[in-house]
Amino acid sequence: MLLPVRLLLPAVVVLTLVLSCSDSHSQPHSQPHSSTAAAGAPKLSPADLAARDRMLTMQERGRRCDAAPTTDLESCRIACKLNHSNSCGWLGEAARRDGDEAAARRYFEASCRGGSGIGCEGLGRYREARTVYRVHCSQHHAASCSRLARLYEKGLGGEVSLGAAAAYREKACVLGVKSDCPKAQSSR
Repeated sequence: MLLPVRLLLPAVVVLTLVLSCSDSHSQPHSQPHSSTAAAGAPKLSPADLAARDRMLTMQERGRRCDAAPTTDLESCRIACKLNHSNSCGWLGEAARRDGDEAAARRYFEASCRGGSGIGCEGLGRYREARTVYRVHCSQHHAASCSRLARLYEKGLGGEVSLGAAAAYREKACVLGVKSDCPKAQSSR
């Protein structure tokens, strides 16, 4: 089972703390704590270091992919392999543009399973996409607010609601999606 991207960092932090605590309980208290470095940071095992490096790579490549999903496909590929669900969704959209529907479906499935509305929407699971976008919009993810507004405008995944669409466009605008600002202003 894959963890959603938003849970990876907390999981690594908890794992690091658990490992450092279990190490401290196995040693006499009179001796220096061997699992902490001079600066007080816990030493990580090679496996923990590798996991941390994969997570950092996934985050960095995921940010690059989200910033340029149509041009930085290499970052999208790397991040998707490391379970960055939005990156998988962007690869699905690229595959669909290239006419490779089988690859698009595989990427969208991985994306939706990982908790990205992009993948759910790409699969035509609009009700699920609405739910995911709503959660991410409430966490101040601007693009999710914008995509959610579009689903409400078109009635995908539920009823058409121009009022909800306008509210989500307004929030997307405030959060930085400038292309939504004129649409939000015209619906006031």
